[in-house]
Amino acid sequence: MLDNNAAPGRVNIQPDRLIADEVLAPDFVKRVLYPYASKSCVYVTGATFFQAMGAAPALRAELAIPVSCYIDDTGHFNSVEFNICYNQMLYLLLAHGVASQRIPALGHWTLQSFFEKQLPSILIGRFASRFLRPINPRSFRGTIELEPQSNRSARALFLNTRAYYTDAGGGAADGEITISIME
Repeated sequence: MLDNNAAPGRVNIQPDRLIADEVLAPDFVKRVLYPYASKSCVYVTGATFFQAMGAAPALRAELAIPVSCYIDDTGHFNSVEFNICYNQMLYLLLAHGVASQRIPALGHWTLQSFFEKQLPSILIGRFASRFLRPINPRSFRGTIELEPQSNRSARALFLNTRAYYTDAGGGAADGEITISIME
């Protein structure tokens, strides 16, 4: 459950409302992020899946971009890196949510079906991001949360998500992203 009045990236959950708080095993993270061909393209260094009573699942990630995989050093976190980090956090959130059966809309999926559909069937339908203060790409945090409601058509499931990024120096960015999962 995100507090819209909290600073970007700061999810405030009362401890007594937390029903899941699980650190993802490094081997699981590695397996889910396997499609990122180069180790230098994997920006998630650790992740925790969490969920509060009455809320949709979420994931908190530690991130680092020692060297950009596509451009010379800009000195700040940018929109392409936002998207790459978002994709990695989304894959981890969905994979763990499927494995732990905590995403009702994907209740018919297995972890194997997630891996089969990960690249060809999970698409970004709408992407909006805001950069509020520059973020140091060498060390920052990201949070992604699924919205509780989903929409389904004959061929796709649509999930709304929110993403937040912060760093220790007050950097902040956020976004609202709708994903389409082709069925």
